[in-house]
Amino acid sequence: MALPHEMDMAKCFWKNLGLSEGTKFEATHYRHLVGYFDKQIRELKTRLSLPPEDTVRAISFVVAARNSDKTDVQALVSAQYPARATAAALDQALEKILKIWTMLDLKVCQPRYYPRSTLVWGDSGSAAAVIRDHFDHKAQTQQSVRTSGTIDTTLTAACLWENHGVQIVWTPNLAEHLTMNEHILKIFEHKIWAWNHFNFPDTSAVPHDVLEELILTWNLLFPAYDSTGESLLVKSDMIKTFYGLGYCKQDRVLEWDKYKYWNTEIQHMSDLLGESQQGLWKSLVRPDKKGRNTLDIAGFWIAGVVVALLTIVSCVCAVLSLKYALEQKDIGQAQLDLETATACADPEMAAKIPKYCA
Repeated sequence: MALPHEMDMAKCFWKNLGLSEGTKFEATHYRHLVGYFDKQIRELKTRLSLPPEDTVRAISFVVAARNSDKTDVQALVSAQYPARATAAALDQALEKILKIWTMLDLKVCQPRYYPRSTLVWGDSGSAAAVIRDHFDHKAQTQQSVRTSGTIDTTLTAACLWENHGVQIVWTPNLAEHLTMNEHILKIFEHKIWAWNHFNFPDTSAVPHDVLEELILTWNLLFPAYDSTGESLLVKSDMIKTFYGLGYCKQDRVLEWDKYKYWNTEIQHMSDLLGESQQGLWKSLVRPDKKGRNTLDIAGFWIAGVVVALLTIVSCVCAVLSLKYALEQKDIGQAQLDLETATACADPEMAAKIPKYCA
């Protein structure tokens, strides 16, 4: 049975949740997502003293007005909060609502400095139009797009993590999905959010084809029956909220031409598979968490093991040499006794060596 709070929060976005096939409400799938919602709403209460119940109510109005201009949406949000709320506080509230609705850092006011993953909602157009333009631009600026052939079947998050030293970092920002810096790969974490917006496109400001490709990238990186992938998700505490949803009624697609928005990012990951340094060697040449060269550390221990083995071999050889020397001594003594007995058997020889023939 779903927790009422989780169901209420989910239905702020998807009012028909659980009424159509494939949208059954499972509380375990939503706890991570609702925890993220709670965090954002709690920040508004803590920093701006905006009542959480007003924010939850405002969410429904913003979702319903997804094709409205910014000024109209701002007016809707303002009407949900106390009159004492300042314009700046209301804009921050709208930005929080946009963040948990679209999973994008969408600014209402033009900031002086902002990262590439931040979107700006200008004076004209809807939030949905801004997001559509963002992803259209992303598709148009993809570098060296591959449209023929297939992706290596071994390209998985588990393979990159286990064999190529790639660290997986989960991000709530859709614009950061599959971005890689050095050996840190960011993966968008809210799968149930994407799946529900895919099933209820009239509630989403993110284009339907973007959501579809997002699901395909997850299926690519986390194929079914991948025990190492499951271990990675368990390690990240994402097994229930992420892996439990399966392929979201899609397939694991390996054709390059099916990836329009994240083609270049997948190429970067694919190129890692062809690097010469793999497996243990790759992990050795990279510094550990304390910045130490693990190859030097491994070399020290390997040298120590070799010295120990040589010492053991030397001891064994010394024991065998001693045993051989003792056996040679016994043989020499036996040979001397035989020659003495032979000489003493001859009377003439015995007379010459009475000391040994007594």
